[in-house]
Amino acid sequence: MLWSCQEKEGLEGAVSGKVELAGSVTDGQILVDSEGGDFQVDVTSSGDWRVSGLADWVILSAESGKSGQPLTFTVLPNDDVKSRTVTFKVFSADAVQPVTIIQSPTYQITLLTEDSVSFNSDANKLYVKLDSNVEEFEYDFGGADWISFDKVEDVFGKKVISFDINRSQDFSARETALTLTNNVSDDEVVINVSQAQRDTAFVVGEQRIIKGLEAISVDLVIKSNVDITYSVPSWLKQTVGESVDSDENGLNKISTSTRTGYYLRKLLRDDCDPNPSATNAQYHYPVYLRYTEIFLAYAEAANEAWGPTGKGSHGFSAYDVIKALHDRAGVGNDYLDSIQGDKDKMRELIRNERRIELSFENKRFWDMRRWNLDLNETAKGIKIDQVGGALQYTKIDVEPRNYASHMYHGPIPETEVLKWSNLEQNKGW
Repeated sequence: MLWSCQEKEGLEGAVSGKVELAGSVTDGQILVDSEGGDFQVDVTSSGDWRVSGLADWVILSAESGKSGQPLTFTVLPNDDVKSRTVTFKVFSADAVQPVTIIQSPTYQITLLTEDSVSFNSDANKLYVKLDSNVEEFEYDFGGADWISFDKVEDVFGKKVISFDINRSQDFSARETALTLTNNVSDDEVVINVSQAQRDTAFVVGEQRIIKGLEAISVDLVIKSNVDITYSVPSWLKQTVGESVDSDENGLNKISTSTRTGYYLRKLLRDDCDPNPSATNAQYHYPVYLRYTEIFLAYAEAANEAWGPTGKGSHGFSAYDVIKALHDRAGVGNDYLDSIQGDKDKMRELIRNERRIELSFENKRFWDMRRWNLDLNETAKGIKIDQVGGALQYTKIDVEPRNYASHMYHGPIPETEVLKWSNLEQNKGW
């Protein structure tokens, strides 16, 4: 038997091969956007070729072929917010050419803060929190020159963009739409920004110097963008808009005067002197929880659990509690009797009982918050003027309220969020 030392043509590794790729591939890479698509690669080789590599988001038109036969990569859409990469290798004999497919992510921008914010007339900071994989943004301030970009920060994986709000010198409120865009997606974020006016009041017209002894009439025109109060010395007779109170207890007379036109006597003891130098054996006890509030809390819970007349395993119902409170106060029960079969109306009545019984005891705000009622109602007051011989009562706005929707739920302490990465902060905080 004779053995030949000549290498047999066609054995693997015995023949030097070559592979050249063209078409959609450049420098060994195929760059694909998030939508995916078909990408053809022209293969020129010294012999048959084959492909190795695997990804569940890439489909090959063939795993092998002959020189000149194209190879198509079908890339599926990328719905993730992260990019993805895979490398395939095209072999022919001992030659190899890698093909790396890099697919862009789906760019996402989610606003985590309120899309409408309001500021007072002072200088402020606006913070916009985003959940986004976009790195750069462009800012359109809607033509407003009183708002400007400050900086972008990464806070626990979220982007926080801060803006400067200038102090308002305008005598009217102003607003604009802040628009955030980017160069990789069509998404945009629009935030409505408003700022209160600078409050002012001034007298229009020239000052007058009165030298004579005779009585004269002087007309003053006052322009203001806010509700105003004023006082006059005793030697002047005010004929229009005269305030009933002329001392410091009148409406907004001094900084410690009433803002609402009311003074509160509830919870005050006539025999207690708040002066620190006074000697008195009586004490003022701050009220945190009253006996009546316990019964009202029970009535509210009982009505929600068992209805107006249900008692559960207890001895009295919501109806029984409210009736007892009415009897103690000498209030009739005709309406109470008429709704004892209606859970919704009983709920409304109990809430009103809490409003009346616990007024000025620091309960109403928290009740409205837990009931998810509107907290943005402007606080009202009363202005009393003497016009001629009659008293004129005018409702006035005392204080606007601006509670955003996220304020119904308080923030989770940052120390707790840091302890557990899966704990997400309440929206808006």
